[in-house]
This record gives sequence, C-alpha cells and structure tokens, in this order.
Amino acid sequence: YASGTNISIAGAYARVPGVYLDDEGVRARMRAQTGQEKWFVAELGGAHKASGDFGLSMALNTLIKDPTARQALYHDQEQAFPLPDDWHTERKIIHFLEQIIYPSQA
Repeated sequence: YASGTNISIAGAYARVPGVYLDDEGVRARMRAQTGQEKWFVAELGGAHKASGDFGLSMALNTLIKDPTARQALYHDQEQAFPLPDDWHTERKIIHFLEQIIYPSQA
C-alpha cells in the first residue's frame, strides 16, 4: 500500500508492505503539522521510502514483485516494531496520560 503517516504505524505492526512518499511537499506538511520533516515509521524501516511519482511507482512495483524486498521490509518492521507480549495496554495508557496531566505525581 502507499500511505500517509498514521496508517503506516498500523501497517508496520501488521507486517504489511507499505510505501511512504517522502518528497518536498510531504516534508513541508510534516514541518507545518509536527515541526519535523521526517516520519519515524519510515525512518525506522516500517515502510519503504520513495521520492516522487517514479520512485513511488518503482517502490510499489518492487514490493509487489520481489519477495526478497518484501522479506527485507518485514525484517525491518519486526526489528523496529516488535509485537507486545501483552496486548492489554489499558493500564500503561492510563499511566502515561496521568503523567501528562499530573506531572508532579509521576
């Protein structure tokens, strides 16, 4: 798949081969929205990075046709986005949010 930022997080955890378009337009929107140019998922290897229309087309074509390229991406996804041992994350999320709301009690 070709993706924007948020879906690439889920794609990396689901071990779905994805392509993140990295061009000046995307970097400008990232700067405006987050203050940073780079998207951590693509930087960590959770999605294949491509630049421009030709690069996007080539990346998608490679991931569709080349099992070695897909395996390399899966490997990078597994390294950077390991699956949790415990999917019951409610307490961790609540604790994290409490630290934001009540920083002096952390």
